[in-house]
Amino acid sequence: MFYLFTKLWRKLSFRAMILFPSLMAYLVLALFSLYLIYKDKEIQKERAFDRYSVALDSINNIIGGRYVGRYTTIQAIALDSTLQQINNPTQITILLERYRKATQSELILYVDRNGKYIASSTELSDGTKADLNLIRGKNFSNRDWFKNVVKGNFTEDITNGLIGTYSNDFQIDPLTTELYGKDKVTLAFTAAVKDKFGNILGVITTRTAVLWLENELKGTFRSLEKSGAHSPEIILVNSKGKTIVNLNIKTIDKDNNYIRDMEVILKQNLLLEKFEPVKQILEGKTGDGEYYSEKNKKIMLVSYSPINSNRFLRSLNWGIITMDPADDVFMKINRFAFISYVIISILLLVAVIIVLKFTASLTKNFNFLSDKLRKSSIQSEETSQNLKKSFTLVAETVQNQTKSITDTNQIMKALTSMISQTTDNANECSNISTHVKKEISEGNMIMEKLANAVAEIRETNKELMQISEMIDQISTKTNVINEIVSKTELLSLNASIEAARAGEQGKGFAVVAEEVGQLAKTSGKTASEIRMLIESGKKQVNEIISATKNRLEVGQAASDVAQKIFHEISHEINELQSRTENIKEATKEQKIGISQVASAMSHIDKSTEKNNSETQKAAQASEQVHHQSDELFQIMTAIRVLVHGAKTKIINSGENRK
Repeated sequence: MFYLFTKLWRKLSFRAMILFPSLMAYLVLALFSLYLIYKDKEIQKERAFDRYSVALDSINNIIGGRYVGRYTTIQAIALDSTLQQINNPTQITILLERYRKATQSELILYVDRNGKYIASSTELSDGTKADLNLIRGKNFSNRDWFKNVVKGNFTEDITNGLIGTYSNDFQIDPLTTELYGKDKVTLAFTAAVKDKFGNILGVITTRTAVLWLENELKGTFRSLEKSGAHSPEIILVNSKGKTIVNLNIKTIDKDNNYIRDMEVILKQNLLLEKFEPVKQILEGKTGDGEYYSEKNKKIMLVSYSPINSNRFLRSLNWGIITMDPADDVFMKINRFAFISYVIISILLLVAVIIVLKFTASLTKNFNFLSDKLRKSSIQSEETSQNLKKSFTLVAETVQNQTKSITDTNQIMKALTSMISQTTDNANECSNISTHVKKEISEGNMIMEKLANAVAEIRETNKELMQISEMIDQISTKTNVINEIVSKTELLSLNASIEAARAGEQGKGFAVVAEEVGQLAKTSGKTASEIRMLIESGKKQVNEIISATKNRLEVGQAASDVAQKIFHEISHEINELQSRTENIKEATKEQKIGISQVASAMSHIDKSTEKNNSETQKAAQASEQVHHQSDELFQIMTAIRVLVHGAKTKIINSGENRK
């Protein structure tokens, strides 16, 4: 029913679509207006960057021109002949004060070639008098500016023609502080004073205040205001990212006087504040864009550039930044955009209200048709309920079929598992039989080894008996030999004694006695050899006895192994019988499983027959739904005619479908 109402509403909304082209045209115009606002904003941004670019070029030229003037002015002052009159400090002091006023400097100091004080200017730019007693008699030979000039180490840019002057960057000048007791931000220029032969007589240095830059930049600041900048800001930074000059609506009063903020000058470091344009400047890049300023806490339109004038000492690496708050630049456009958004929203709201009123008037014309549609929908609902019941029965039947099929699958899995188990048992039986056969063969081999070992033991016993007899014979002969040797030695000794008594007549007998002695020695030697033979025989007998013992141990071990193997054979035969019993049990389970499969298949057949019956009922119900859909079609046709405003008769449903 929700689908029917949704479809009906889409039909009813057809006439409301008459207003769609107008709404689309309005939407296109609104988007075009927003696009024009965006383009106008981009044009304003480009104009702002163009203004800043012109200002940057102007500042580059101004700073370059003023810087080269002060760079060369100190050299011109050093050429004044009055400075060569070192013994006339009063005249030099008057000269230096005159030059200070002409150059708008804070201090000019002149020392001799050894760094000893000679003279200086006497006033600051604001008229403060100097206490010259504070520096009279001082020696400045340890100052960087003095040492570099004496050594000829000048801050030069030969390409741009800047030669012969030593220059410091802007700093809180310690020399001015010593003389006047006030902190002054100055830029130092120092040169050598020489005689006509080029010998250094002394060193002259000037401390130029930042005022000359501030006065020049004020003109550019006012030009930016006149060209359309709302709250412009001009910042001059040095090579470390520190602010030298900062001009904005807060530091310039109505009388065009610059109010120097000493909490900012040389103390505010935009590089440490991670202000991206300063980083780009120090890398020598020029550009513009929208950047967030931590100091101003807002998005700024920024143009930036390093001072790249060919009349400027580029090693100082100064940079200039011009910027304006983005909200101020786009103030008028943002106000116009806000008004445009409000107008567009109001017009859109009015259009929606008109469309809603128009569609509300149409709903009255559909009340009658809605009633007919409601009655028809009730009938459709009853029919759908019948269909629902039929399809519920079908679903239950399908579920039963699914369950039966699931049971069948489980039974088949069980059968497969049983068959696999039977196969595994059969394989186990085969493996066990093979193993038993192999172990029986090993038992036979071991028994053969046992028999051989016993035979060898018997042979060894025979050898031992023979050796025993041999040892007995040798012992007997050895005793006889020993007796003969003893008697022979005794006889030889007696013969020698008798031969000695006989004198000359006994010499022949002495020879015989000696031969008999030699025979006794030979016999003794033979007796020793026989003794060694007896010892060897004893050793051989001991070895044979040891071998016999080892062979007996081998025979015993072989007998034990044979007993163990035959025991295992007995155990495995029992296992084989157990496996056989398992095979029988598995076969029985297979028979039961097969019968369960047959029963499950029977249930599936019955469920299939029931499904056929329910399908026929569902077909009859769908025929009724078909007739009711014809009635709904006529109603929808009438709605369509009403939407299009036609006054023709409703076409017959059958013909309309054709």
